[in-house]
Amino acid sequence: MGCGGGGKLKTYRVEGTVTYNGAPVEGASVAFNPVKDGVGKPGFAKTDATGKYRLSTTAGNVGAGTTPGEYAVTVKKEEAYSTGRTERREASGDQPAHVEQIMGMRNALPKEYATVHDTPFKFTVEAKSLNEFDMTLK
Repeated sequence: MGCGGGGKLKTYRVEGTVTYNGAPVEGASVAFNPVKDGVGKPGFAKTDATGKYRLSTTAGNVGAGTTPGEYAVTVKKEEAYSTGRTERREASGDQPAHVEQIMGMRNALPKEYATVHDTPFKFTVEAKSLNEFDMTLK
């Protein structure tokens, strides 16, 4: 791939919508992972309140998509949950002693969408002005 102006990659817009059980998914991380080494650049996005995403690469302009190639696409949404454990914190500075809830993090979506090897989503980004890829999770 040739470079665009200013040393940026020549990228093509990639966007779409993520839904889970028919509802839009807000705050999900979408990652486009090249299937073949040297063909394509990884792309990343976060979904908005309507489940829409617009892909960016680290070497391209924000929201400008990625380079042509075949991608395995992962979708994750991390959420905090209570572990049911607490921890006592001693007084420090202007903070009084207190008991703090211990929280953990987990993926709120089915695990098969979170790994490159298990994801059912494989898309080919083409050299055109817009590549649209909607993902329906079940």
